[in-house]
Amino acid sequence: MDLDRRTGPDIVGSITDLSMLPDCSYDAVWASHLLEHLYRHEILGALRQCWRVLMPGGALVAAVPDLQRVCELVAADRLEETIYTVPAGPITAHDIIFGFGTAISSGNSFMAHRCGFTPTVLCRDLQGAGFDPILVRRQSILELYAVAYRPSSDGRYINGPFSSASGAA
Repeated sequence: MDLDRRTGPDIVGSITDLSMLPDCSYDAVWASHLLEHLYRHEILGALRQCWRVLMPGGALVAAVPDLQRVCELVAADRLEETIYTVPAGPITAHDIIFGFGTAISSGNSFMAHRCGFTPTVLCRDLQGAGFDPILVRRQSILELYAVAYRPSSDGRYINGPFSSASGAA
C-alpha cells in the first residue's frame, strides 16, 4: 500500500484509512518510515487502523527516525552534514527531520515529514492505539524500531511476543 501510484503498490491509499481491508485479516503490518509522513493528529487514527486489521496476536512492526538522536546532531551544528549515504544520495539531519530533500525538490511531496518520534512518544502512541505488549528499541542509524502486538485473549502471539516487558528503551 502506498499513496504514490508511481511506486506500483497493490493498493493505492493511506494508512489513515484502511476501510478497504477487513477487520482481523492480517498477521502483521510493516510500516517502515511511514508514520513520520503523517501529521501528528493523524498518528493515533492510523495506528488504530493497523490494530483493527491485525488478527489478535498479530504484530505491527514500525521504523521511524529517532528525533532525539537527530537533534544531538543539530545541537552539534551538523544539520546539513552528510550522516550516511543511500542509493538515492546523501542523507543529512535536515533530511531526517523534514524529509528527503532531493526527492521533495524533484516534486515528490509524499517524501515530506510532518511529525517525529522519540522512544517515549512512539511507545505512548502505540499504547494509545491499544497495542500491548510493545517493544521500542534504538538502532545505530538514527532509527527507532517498534514491535507492537494486538492483544490476544488466549495469550498466543504470531511469531511470539518478545520475552521482555512492554516499554521503551
